[in-house]
Amino acid sequence: MHTKRPRPRPMAPFGATVQPDGVLFRVWAVRASQVELVLENQEAFHMQRCENDYFECFVPGLKAGIKYGYR
Repeated sequence: MHTKRPRPRPMAPFGATVQPDGVLFRVWAVRASQVELVLENQEAFHMQRCENDYFECFVPGLKAGIKYGYR
């Protein structure tokens, strides 16, 4: 029997969180084996899998307003 897993309570918000020295990206991807962050200039970053099936990546030097996506 398949049961739904509850969504985790994040320690930091999901999406992009601007910090003084860069941007922290977080996404919940329970079925993903890996996730990449892709910036508008097509630069890609491997995201680290953390507990509760979320992935995160910190990119130093980024500012608010950058366009991004996940793959």
